[in-house]
Amino acid sequence: MDESPVHERLREQQRRNHATRGAWQRFARHRHRITSLLTSALASSAPAPRLVVLGAGNCNDLELADLRTRFSAIDLLDCDCDSVSEGIARQKLAADPAIRAVGPLDLASLARFTAGRADQPLTDAEIDVAIDPTRQPPALPVPQADVVASVCVLSQILESLALEVGVSHPRYREMVQRERSNHFRLMINQLRPDGTGLLVTDLVSSDTLPQLLAANELALPELARTCIQQGNFFTGLNPAVVHALLTTDPDLSPGITDVVMVPPWTWDLGPRVYLVYAVRFQRIPEPR
Repeated sequence: MDESPVHERLREQQRRNHATRGAWQRFARHRHRITSLLTSALASSAPAPRLVVLGAGNCNDLELADLRTRFSAIDLLDCDCDSVSEGIARQKLAADPAIRAVGPLDLASLARFTAGRADQPLTDAEIDVAIDPTRQPPALPVPQADVVASVCVLSQILESLALEVGVSHPRYREMVQRERSNHFRLMINQLRPDGTGLLVTDLVSSDTLPQLLAANELALPELARTCIQQGNFFTGLNPAVVHALLTTDPDLSPGITDVVMVPPWTWDLGPRVYLVYAVRFQRIPEPR
């Protein structure tokens, strides 16, 4: 068996999915919030609307029956396709041909450059190729959609980059920035004109912000501001930086509009609680 870090990352995600597949009840509030955001993101006039979810995992954060009442087709993408299929079956929707598990797909656009390199630092020439802003992310094997959602997968991608390249690498932050931009480009490319993108991401966990364990929802925005001021958040996921990227970056902002930050909420994942936020944006319609 190939022991490359890409495969090890897949095995780690499988382990995480296995550990949380029975957490349907624990995910209830998180699932309700995400499902509500997805259904409200769909324009009422969209004909035969499609939904694409990146990082579907166990589907514990998706109320598929509710989504199915709004979307005529749902493509659920993940590096662990078996867990997605099992999640669909647990929601008793395995017989619905409109709901598809698609994969396995490694959504990390720099994976082919970083795999196996933790003990062999990338050369500057290799990094220049990896982060070339003209290099488009690979096309996904599904049609464009009216709503494209990335559900708590960007943090996992950036975590993998840190493990494979090392946070001490002199160009690590540069690679984080490119990986983050490529993820948004992937989402934008997958949207139909006038479609809506929704990035949901965890920002920090109770491991370093124990106040999350007892915080009420009204306190969460201030708690988020405090942890950002203190630098206590996952690298690359500062919501202010994400907002600035989507509204000013010359590679991203010309193709989208209506960038809106969604207030944070908590996600109970058992041994720890995560502070989660979302950002919504719309792909610019084609000129008439």
